[in-house]
Amino acid sequence: MLSFIRNSIWMLARMAENNDPTNKASDDVIDPGPAPVSFEELQQRVIEGTIREDELAAYFIEVPSSPETLQPEFVLNPALVEVPLEEATLESARLMNTANAWCYMMRKNAYYRRINQPGGNQLIRIIAEGDSWFQYPFILHDVIDHIADRKDVAVRCFSAAGDVLSNMVARPQFLEAIRVEKPKYFLLSGGGNDLVDGDGLRKLLKKYDPALKPEQYLNAEYAAFKARLLRLYKDILEMIYREDPTVVVICHGYAYAIPDSKRGGWLGKPMEELGIGDKDLQYKIMTVIVNDINEAVAKAVEQSPGTAHFVDNRKTLPKDPKCWHDEFHPTSEWFGKVAAGISALIKK
Repeated sequence: MLSFIRNSIWMLARMAENNDPTNKASDDVIDPGPAPVSFEELQQRVIEGTIREDELAAYFIEVPSSPETLQPEFVLNPALVEVPLEEATLESARLMNTANAWCYMMRKNAYYRRINQPGGNQLIRIIAEGDSWFQYPFILHDVIDHIADRKDVAVRCFSAAGDVLSNMVARPQFLEAIRVEKPKYFLLSGGGNDLVDGDGLRKLLKKYDPALKPEQYLNAEYAAFKARLLRLYKDILEMIYREDPTVVVICHGYAYAIPDSKRGGWLGKPMEELGIGDKDLQYKIMTVIVNDINEAVAKAVEQSPGTAHFVDNRKTLPKDPKCWHDEFHPTSEWFGKVAAGISALIKK
């Protein structure tokens, strides 16, 4: 799926070459209105940069995501998007996989509009690579959305919901952007998808045993996961600093997620399948995991060959389900709280 997403991004980038947004006025955005459109018309608006992400949200309906990935999934809104009956299944599946590509293109358009406007050369240039905390398509105003709201920054974002650190290392699309755009800051988010990728917690936890303490539920494969997480963060940081030793990297840690099988299939459900049904025990196990991920990221930052910062979000969100969109993603408001901690480090 991730290769499909990356290939879709490449395809849209090529299609957009004849519709270069850098020459468009910043107000060249149309209101699609309530009238239905075809899938092809909607895609063309994305390529041309004539529709905003908040407008695009009306054309989609979010559906429960696969427990094997933290990538949000969508289907077309049948009230607004015209799709031939014989192609409905194909088109819907295609959109679920190209949501990242569409948001990538829209953010790319916005970046070039900003830097090419009067005074654009004075903006703080930022490169961002990450997961769904940095790009949650359409439905949520995620961390990068909040940071991009600042009038003094321009963010070139390569993030993709559902992305894993190993993919960022294997296909570092951001390296060329570092060379060309010469950013002052590089923002990095990752590790959550690595936790739930494949069998996720099912392979990282032991079955329920009343004699075990929360930290004792983590098995040998989990220890390997922690080591791999640290190595991948170090690899990415080394790649960034080989390209530009002067760029300032800002990494963040996750907040304490609340397992709930009714709000996602990533945390609570696999625990229940292992016999770990007590909500308090689930949360305590998740607390250990979140602490470990934060410590791994913080250690990678500490050992970084360049200037890097770690933003700890473990106290940013309270233990309140109302602050969370699902098991692993904050609401737009609370994504804003996470963004504020990062944004405070971004200065002229």
